[in-house]
Amino acid sequence: MPVSKSQISPVPRLTEKILAVDAVGKLDVDIAPESAFLKTLRQEVRRTERSGRPFVLALVSGGILGQEGGSRIVRDLAGAITSLIRETDWLGWYEQNETLGIVLTEIGEANDMKLELLEQKISWAIRQAVSEEAFEKLRLVVRLFPQHSSKSEDDGWEGDVYRDLHRQDR
Repeated sequence: MPVSKSQISPVPRLTEKILAVDAVGKLDVDIAPESAFLKTLRQEVRRTERSGRPFVLALVSGGILGQEGGSRIVRDLAGAITSLIRETDWLGWYEQNETLGIVLTEIGEANDMKLELLEQKISWAIRQAVSEEAFEKLRLVVRLFPQHSSKSEDDGWEGDVYRDLHRQDR
């Protein structure tokens, strides 16, 4: 028996479309909302803990993302970031309207040099996408999972991320 449209329940929206403008023209960019991003990030953490195959998490934050005019900056950032990442990578809100997260999966052999190169590429793309004034107000943090940092000091960042991943109220 065929199913009518009225019998099909709506599918919840997993991403929000943001119109990003690049040098070629206009393109749609999907940014996962916080709840979907954190859920997928939890799955990626579990996958890497089981397999030992690392992934990179990059966070772009700054108070300007949630301020007036922040949507233009987010649009520009999303366009720049999606031009760098592959189909297996993803972009979403780590903290809605405060921190954008980028997950780079299947990175192969992980080392400090590769992590530094990824950080430089993301930073360069961000610098090209926003004004110098906006760039100075943004913070980029790039980490390799599981539990590795190119920084010699232990800043507690990984613990904060793992704690965030276990938030049940999101």
